[in-house]
Amino acid sequence: MNIIDEKGSNYGYHLSAETIFKTARGKFDASLRFAYFNAPLWDSRIYVYERDMLYNFSVPFYYGKGLRCYLNLHIIPVRRWNIWFRFAATRYLDRDKISEGTGLISGPLKSKAKIQLRFRL
Repeated sequence: MNIIDEKGSNYGYHLSAETIFKTARGKFDASLRFAYFNAPLWDSRIYVYERDMLYNFSVPFYYGKGLRCYLNLHIIPVRRWNIWFRFAATRYLDRDKISEGTGLISGPLKSKAKIQLRFRL
C-alpha cells in the first residue's frame, strides 16, 4: 500500500507491539518487540527507538515492506556479574536481496546478535 496525498507527499507506517518482563528481585528481565512496517520510498523511511543493552541504544530506520523483531535479555546469575543478550531480525517482504557491494545479503532476512558481560569490583 502506498499512501500519497494531493500534494504528492508519500507516507509510510509502522505498527508494533512490545512486552517487558521483570522479576521482583531484579535478577532477570526481558523485552520483546514485533513490528510491521511499510515505507515504500526512501523519503518515507521511519526511524524507531529500540531498547538495547547497557549504555547502548538503537534507532534503526525502516524502509520498504517487512517485519522486525528483537529480544533483549538481562541476567544477573551471581553477585557482581551481569549478562546482556540481544537478538534482532528484519525480514523484508518486498525484496530478494539487501544492500549492495560488500554489505550484500543475498536473501530477505537480516539478523544481528550481541552479548555484553559486566563484572563489578
